Amino acid sequence: MNSGHDQVIIFGLSPLKAAQETWQNVVRSVLEAFSALEIGLVSFQPESGDERTSDKYIKFVDYLDGWPKINCSKSIVALEKFRAFSSTNDYQRFRFIAIKLLNRRDFTGTFRFLEREVIFENAVALAFTLILQRKPNIVVFDVTPHEFLPYVYQNVAEWLGVRTLHFQPSSLSATMLAKTGPSTTITPPRAVVRTSTISVPLLSMVSERLDVLVKGIDPAYMKSQRDGDRAAASPLRRIQSLGAVAGWLFADRFPSSIDFSGHGRRHDFITRAMKVALGWSLQTTLRRKIGTLGSGFGSREPYAVFAMHYEPERTSIPDGYPIDSQGAGIAHARALIPSDLRLIVKEHYSQQTLGKRGFLGRSPLFYEFVRSFPNTSFAPTDSRLTELLSGATSVFTLTGTIAIEAVLRGIPVAYFGSPWWEGLPGAIKISEGVDYEMITTTQVPTPERVREFIENLTAEKMVPGLAGEKVLTLESRLGPLPDGFFEAESHSISQCILELLGSG
Repeated sequence: MNSGHDQVIIFGLSPLKAAQETWQNVVRSVLEAFSALEIGLVSFQPESGDERTSDKYIKFVDYLDGWPKINCSKSIVALEKFRAFSSTNDYQRFRFIAIKLLNRRDFTGTFRFLEREVIFENAVALAFTLILQRKPNIVVFDVTPHEFLPYVYQNVAEWLGVRTLHFQPSSLSATMLAKTGPSTTITPPRAVVRTSTISVPLLSMVSERLDVLVKGIDPAYMKSQRDGDRAAASPLRRIQSLGAVAGWLFADRFPSSIDFSGHGRRHDFITRAMKVALGWSLQTTLRRKIGTLGSGFGSREPYAVFAMHYEPERTSIPDGYPIDSQGAGIAHARALIPSDLRLIVKEHYSQQTLGKRGFLGRSPLFYEFVRSFPNTSFAPTDSRLTELLSGATSVFTLTGTIAIEAVLRGIPVAYFGSPWWEGLPGAIKISEGVDYEMITTTQVPTPERVREFIENLTAEKMVPGLAGEKVLTLESRLGPLPDGFFEAESHSISQCILELLGSG
């Protein structure tokens, strides 16, 4: 047993999540190897008496709740570090992304920039205060930080020289990449799928999903959304919706939303009624605008395709970095391809489905902006992307699984961000100096080579895990988890942490 050199590790988890079997086993495993290790939590949820940890191995819980805790004391040292950070070249980029992530808390369009700026600065100062107080060696997140507070905490920690670890999920199996940066992956031999006790069922899961992609079958979640939208139009569901709306007048529908910032009356009947009306208006306006896309669509000539992501979601921000706006991505693609080649943009069906919050991630003005590009048009949103690929000369995406579908059909792919499948044969990352000829002359592999790449990537570089996703959500997409999954998940996460502790 190692003394641990009095190292400190902080998990970016709420006490409730830290009490789950996987994370309890992780904590005990790292303590068996490093007895003097101090373990704490940083929770990004408001402090609650129901969530106080009773785990004797968790020595402290910090709550980084960036809005109610405006009056929370900040240390002088933290403010000095904040000043130094704000003078660096990377700060303004970080500030922009962080404030942009607050869009995901604005359900009514009433969250003013005036308040966003204060909330951002408060969160940064609090993060500096907490991290300087605890002096962690490693901070571990269960998934890529893509919400405002985890994103702030991660960036502050890394600027202070603290190593961070997060997990990026695969869309084809219950596996994930262990990452210490946007493009930096660690692969401890005892953590990867190949050496796992459940490697066979996990690789079978990958193979089954690849078969679905080859056949061009819509994923289960897409069918569920389409069925749900059709059902929502029935008279009975409309009556039920009215009942739900009446309930929202007396209890907040979205308690995490930050609305009417700058106003004092935020929790009475009138403001709740305004929230319901404004939220409905935003959602309805976006759905109507999306419903007009692709009218008169048709093209017998070759074209390039830009497949859009659902937003707000991790797959676009921050995984799409350095692109943080899909509008900018489409503009970049349009500038790359020849002017006489049509660019067809395909909106993600989930963006307008009633069960999702797409109105938080896309302005109706977005579509008019893209329509103003030369020789650019939208495909109908309810059309099948797989069928659209048949006439495509190339496919553009930030990080989407559509890249795998495309190369399986012999179509070259250009991507912008850091997807879990990065390095896929037939796909080229857009960077300085990449032109359209380089994209279209990229050697496209055989389907067998694509399958080999994905299966080898899963076996040799990925680890078993959910990356923060709910079990029921994942199983609805990929099927049941294999027996022994959570033991394998905790073992692999522990091995990744031990790898970092051992290299410190």
